Amino acid sequence: MKRILIMEDNTALALEWKAAFELNGASVTLCHSGNEGLAYLENYRFDLVITDMFVKEGGGGLHILLRLFKMGGTAPPAIAVTGAGGSKSTMKDRNLFLEQARRLGASAHILKPFPAAELVMLARELWSLQDR
Repeated sequence: MKRILIMEDNTALALEWKAAFELNGASVTLCHSGNEGLAYLENYRFDLVITDMFVKEGGGGLHILLRLFKMGGTAPPAIAVTGAGGSKSTMKDRNLFLEQARRLGASAHILKPFPAAELVMLARELWSLQDR
């Protein structure tokens, strides 16, 4: 059974994503702040971390990704999500927040809104790459 940590301060979204993963046999831990997320990462092992870039407290999603980066090869894959679409770079119209996440080692990123099933499919792709 895959263990997933979801850090999302929008409770409705977090519950929707949790339900989608649980329907697919995963165990999901929800938290709504960066401080909670850091505590879970220090005390438990996860197969995937999903973090909103602007989760409150604890430095937000970038801080969570930096913590995973420092874990090195023992870190689980991470998916960065954000609904902040206003800041774009000039190169290929990229979202700067998600570009920063990529540079910190996020395995994937996705811009809200998106269907929960898309998040589950992205997680499966990441896990299949790990199994190779």
